[in-house]
Amino acid sequence: MKTILRGLCFVLLTVGGMAFQSGRALAVEEPLPPEVKALIGMEVPAKAPGRPGDVPGWISLWGSLIMGSETTDGDEFGFEIDQKANITILIVERLHKFNKTILDARVIPGNLLPYYTEKKNGHTVWKEKDRAKFFDINEGCSRSNREANEIIIGMWRYKPGHLCKAAFSQVKKAWLLDRNNGHLTEISTEGVSCRDPADCED
Repeated sequence: MKTILRGLCFVLLTVGGMAFQSGRALAVEEPLPPEVKALIGMEVPAKAPGRPGDVPGWISLWGSLIMGSETTDGDEFGFEIDQKANITILIVERLHKFNKTILDARVIPGNLLPYYTEKKNGHTVWKEKDRAKFFDINEGCSRSNREANEIIIGMWRYKPGHLCKAAFSQVKKAWLLDRNNGHLTEISTEGVSCRDPADCED
């Protein structure tokens, strides 16, 4: 009996140790709500030539192409931040002639973002708060001691006094983008730093 208990303790400690080790690299991801999970794989036709369409039932707050993510057949990956009621999501999409396919999605804390919408005279109006006080999202992030060609999307903001001076920021969340299928894996923010690839070019 003692031998069995010792063996069981060893297994539990080993499994727990493995979870702890992997937890350093990966963050614990919450299950996606059904309405978000249903978006993955959805194809959204272009609204007009040169203009991607909107995800049905969702309001687009922000979006951009992901620099350095071009595929061999000329398609590109993009990311988009959408909102419906009290849910805000980050989605990754593959764009082909401005038709897009949603490849993955994650729920994010919308109250921490600088952009939002409000109703005005019966219309939805896009607005923006002071970016320095909120968290932005883009692919201008990297990890120390990792491959240079990694694409990491981060939710981050500049630390005071470091605007465009260095890749040094407060990172709230970070995701590693799989270049092959566009899937996101949430990773630990330890060692991750971000900068704006558009506003802070070297």
